[in-house]
Amino acid sequence: MVNLEPGKIHFYQIESYHQNTTIRKFVAAPPFEDTSQVSIVHIGDVGAFGSSVMVTDHIMQNMKKKNFHALIHCGDIAYVDKYDDVDMPWGKQELWDTWGFMAQPVSSEVPYMVTQETMN
Repeated sequence: MVNLEPGKIHFYQIESYHQNTTIRKFVAAPPFEDTSQVSIVHIGDVGAFGSSVMVTDHIMQNMKKKNFHALIHCGDIAYVDKYDDVDMPWGKQELWDTWGFMAQPVSSEVPYMVTQETMN
């Protein structure tokens, strides 16, 4: 994205297969000169069910209160590779979709960076 005004709300919409998403928004990073604090949430190993739903709900509550500016997700996402009945290296598509729908309210409004897990 280009020509973003630092610290301002920007609106966007995604078109895919001739359909548009709802209009979404995010706040651009503050100006470089801004010395105010920036809060970043760091999470890891968030699947698509169980306690992961509670974690995501907690993150959404804090996002609405504007308690953080960005999120870093380290490690496993959705745990789609944990099912023996799937012979695809990328896992079970339904679980990716479930996780995507769960994460979308957060990932569509704040910078959301995913990193690789570092354990052997």
